[in-house]
Amino acid sequence: MAGKYDKYFLKNYRWPGLPFIMGPILQRMDSRTIEGSNFYFIHWVVPHEEPRMKIGHPPHIHSDAELLIHIGTDPDNPDDLGAEVEIYVGPELERHVITETTIVFLPPNFLHGPWNPMKTTRPWIFIEINQGL
Repeated sequence: MAGKYDKYFLKNYRWPGLPFIMGPILQRMDSRTIEGSNFYFIHWVVPHEEPRMKIGHPPHIHSDAELLIHIGTDPDNPDDLGAEVEIYVGPELERHVITETTIVFLPPNFLHGPWNPMKTTRPWIFIEINQGL
């Protein structure tokens, strides 16, 4: 028997057709999968020596705020990401290198990109949240 609120529990929705690039996709959700939902994308990034994306996502903006969440998985040192991730932000495309558990807040209409995991020595989790529908 199905529960009244089963529709709010999304399990094993990966993103059909999206190729394996950086690591296994854990979940993807938006208003097409659950009505009224914002965009959420969660995946692992597995160890690699070279960048997985040759160019990275080119500079762009979104009409809504976005969060890029980088989570280290070492329970003894959760601040250590185990990776080097570069992101460029602002009209000057200022370069930042992320090596610790970090949340990046991108305001609406804020130029950002590319975002590119350059090197990963230990698996870590990436969560993207776009605060628009």
